[in-house]
Amino acid sequence: MKLTLRLFTILCYFLPFTFFFVTCNKGMGFDYAYNQKEADKNILLENEPSESASDTAQNGQPILIDTAIVDTVTQNTLKGTAKIAADTLQKPTDYVDIISKKIMIPTDTSLSGIGAVFYFKNLTGQITIAISLLVSLILLVAFKWLKSTNAKRYLLITAVLSLTVFIIDSFISSVTLLWGTWTLLVLLLFQLILEFRGKMKVYR
Repeated sequence: MKLTLRLFTILCYFLPFTFFFVTCNKGMGFDYAYNQKEADKNILLENEPSESASDTAQNGQPILIDTAIVDTVTQNTLKGTAKIAADTLQKPTDYVDIISKKIMIPTDTSLSGIGAVFYFKNLTGQITIAISLLVSLILLVAFKWLKSTNAKRYLLITAVLSLTVFIIDSFISSVTLLWGTWTLLVLLLFQLILEFRGKMKVYR
């Protein structure tokens, strides 16, 4: 049972942990949002140029179109499309890249626990979730060599404390936590309770 719990604990790090949404910053780079309010603000900023253009058109100002430019753009677009199609046929799909992105960003608006290690809002959150992940891996991989009950308990306490700091840091940093974080916390606490119950049975 304990081995199964440890396996499920590792799988939790692949679940949606925190809100994460990326928008283009008007060709200057990318804006990252860690809650819905930030995401809505970035979307509004991203759509500002198109809104101003539509307002200009509604004001009745004439829009002049150079047909020669349009033809040139159309020809370039067709050439570019043909080139992209040819490149697609020649290059195989990069499955490693697709899988790695899915591991880091399991949904369009989330970071996984592993993704949070690399893309979280601040260094404190990155370090604490990395410690929690490392401890969980040690408990899973090295369970045959961990004969000491005290060592297991200390490792689980470290994992729970690290995750707790991560949660507190998320609230302070206005990061929206998703269900993967709470699932992991429940599993770690359950494992810790089992370890302490085992110790009580030994002393009886």
